Amino acid sequence: MISIISGTDRPNSKTSIIARWCFDSLTKAGIECKLLDLSEINFDYLNDSGYNKDSQHPGITEIQQKYLIPSSLWLVVSPEYNGSFPGILKLFIDALSVNDNTKTFSEKKSH
Repeated sequence: MISIISGTDRPNSKTSIIARWCFDSLTKAGIECKLLDLSEINFDYLNDSGYNKDSQHPGITEIQQKYLIPSSLWLVVSPEYNGSFPGILKLFIDALSVNDNTKTFSEKKSH
């Protein structure tokens, strides 16, 4: 399974349009995939408590279990932002590293 991540929290972005196109194209080709659009997720719970496994919001674990742990490949669609990628994507990746780090990141490919 491929997880497609639209890596911005900006609503109605071109990033989301491209990620959706990738999802639709792969699905039509018979490839199992899921689309995780960061603009559709309430990230109010991403804060300092997200760096502690005991106080991290369960929503992050739900996202990991639904989209990231079962996938064999991540396709990350991200805009360039100040020479890097958006802060929300960085914060999201940081939050993922707190719980089930090995299951989430080991042997994954990212394109």
